[in-house]
Order: sequence, then structure tokens, then C-alpha cells
Amino acid sequence: MTPALRAVVFAAGAAPFVALLAPWSAGTLSQVLSTLCHQLPERTLTVGGVAMVVCSRCAGVYAGVMLGALWPMPVPLFARLRPLLIAVAALAVLDVALQDLHLLPVGHARRVVTGLLLGWAPAAAMSRALSRPSEAPRAELA
Repeated sequence: MTPALRAVVFAAGAAPFVALLAPWSAGTLSQVLSTLCHQLPERTLTVGGVAMVVCSRCAGVYAGVMLGALWPMPVPLFARLRPLLIAVAALAVLDVALQDLHLLPVGHARRVVTGLLLGWAPAAAMSRALSRPSEAPRAELA
């Protein structure tokens, strides 16, 4: 992945965190990100008494995208990309279902972790796939 593309992907992941550092941007970012996140207050993290502009799971997704831009997927995982993506998605769906069925309470730590995996896996796979050809094995998608 080129440094410029890595910076763009990282910046996209950083979007909800910008509002914490630049509170004047929170209104605009909240409006833009509301198309992607429900922003329910009871599912939103607060940092220093300030609510994030996305829920805790989406905060994890965005953080995962930032990590994926910086840390390409290790080759052994990349070689098994499809099963990995299915497992990550299944874990998140299971968490959502158990939470929405009130079998698990809203757990910010669990939501952040599942979001982190959901964001990191595709971003890190993209980082690996777009790395130098000699470093990027083909992913097994069959």
C-alpha cells in the first residue's frame, strides 16, 4: 500500500476521534457519521465526559481501520482470508443478537473488541493485498 493510500485509510478511521480533539467539528462529524451509526446514547462511549459521535462498536470499527492501515494482515491469516472474515462477521452478529435479545447487557468493551475486529480484518487485508507484489500472497477466497 502506498504511503498516500495508507494515510487516507488511516484518516478515514480517525474521523470519529477527531471530534474528541476538535470539539468544534463534532456537529458536522456526527451528522455525517449518523448515516453509518445509530448513535444511541446508551451504546456510546464517553471520553473525558464527552460522548463520542459514534457508538462503541463503530468506534472499534474505526479504530480497527486505523490499525489495519498501519499493520497489514500477517501472511498466514491473509492466506485464509475468507474463513477469517466470516468468523469475524459471525462473532459480531452473535454479539448483536445476544445483546438485542437481552441475553447480554450492553458491554462497551465487548462492542469495541468486535468492532475492532470488524474494522481491522478488511483494512489489514487491503493493506496486505496492496503491499509490494513480492510481499502479498494471494488470498484463498474459495
